[in-house]
Amino acid sequence: MFFYVDEGGNTGLNLFDVSQPALYYGVISSQADLDEAARPALEKMRAQLGVERIHAKELGNEKLTQVANEFLKLQKNLGICFDFYKVVKADHAVMAFFDQVFDSGMNEAVRWSNYWSPLRYALLLSLAMLFDEELAEKAWKARIEGNDEAAQTALVDVCQELITRLPELEDEGARSRLHDGLKWAIKHPHSIGYNASTEGLRKKEKKAPAQQISPNIIGFQFVMKAIANRLLSAKCEASRIVVDQQGEFNAAQKTLADFYKQASGIEFVSAPRMPELNFDAMPATPIEFISSNESAGLELVDVMLWVHRRVVEGKPVSGPLLNIVKANTHLGVTDEISLLGIWNRWKGFLTQPVDLSDLSPEQLAAAIALRDAETARIRAALKD
Repeated sequence: MFFYVDEGGNTGLNLFDVSQPALYYGVISSQADLDEAARPALEKMRAQLGVERIHAKELGNEKLTQVANEFLKLQKNLGICFDFYKVVKADHAVMAFFDQVFDSGMNEAVRWSNYWSPLRYALLLSLAMLFDEELAEKAWKARIEGNDEAAQTALVDVCQELITRLPELEDEGARSRLHDGLKWAIKHPHSIGYNASTEGLRKKEKKAPAQQISPNIIGFQFVMKAIANRLLSAKCEASRIVVDQQGEFNAAQKTLADFYKQASGIEFVSAPRMPELNFDAMPATPIEFISSNESAGLELVDVMLWVHRRVVEGKPVSGPLLNIVKANTHLGVTDEISLLGIWNRWKGFLTQPVDLSDLSPEQLAAAIALRDAETARIRAALKD
């Protein structure tokens, strides 16, 4: 199976460019090598449009419409499937803050259940209500700061500001749990390991830590999982994985792909009711980074990503181009990393009343004992 990957909306580590609020990844999969099989049809489309390469952004809605029907035929004839992924950048900054500051393995004032159970999503969504763009940007700048001392100072400032905003929350339990975690982080910022530290790294290595937590690499996790799912379903290996060449994040993408390759087949135990950590069928095929000007497959994924993105953003799309999206509706997978995505995924669990009727008296007593022990531990941690 052959895969072609492109991204859109890339602003690197700047998550607060109002013109590019989201990062998108598109992944085409096909049993055919599109660099060969799609070339004749694409050459005809290029000739019709009078261009050397088809770049959707340059051609726009009107000109692309001229070849939309030919594109749709190619899509169907070559069995092209398109997976579409989105990362809301400002939301990523808030989620990155939560993931580090409220990690119960680092923050001694956070309950295990508030990080390693679905309750984490309730706490995250409560925390997110306290952030505005200015504070989220400050938290993100501290997250990618290479200097540990500067990052810790900024982290303390953010935590202190969040504490002043806690009265805005109606949920008393959320206020208390967030207060405890933030207070401990203020007292022990060095223990949080918040920032992408560059201490001790050589000059050429200093960009790598921040790149590994960028939306580009978080979104690329979607890409790798999408490829693995396709391979698992088709019961085959990846013949090629072609990624659009862009210098800044290709090295970090390769690092992630190599890690997933090594993790393939390893079982990772997940907490009850939490998403399963599954690396089955992660491809062993090395990624090829190629210029979009040299790959017909990347030419195709550029168009599909552009059209799908316009639909999601509510921008005008012609009927013939919209047919490209409709033809992929039941073939492709769409997902996103965002606060709204988390709410949509977990609202059924988070809004249902707590039901303890299935617990035996012994189980209920054990749960109460665990809660009390956690409470005592947190109180002790906050007295230090």
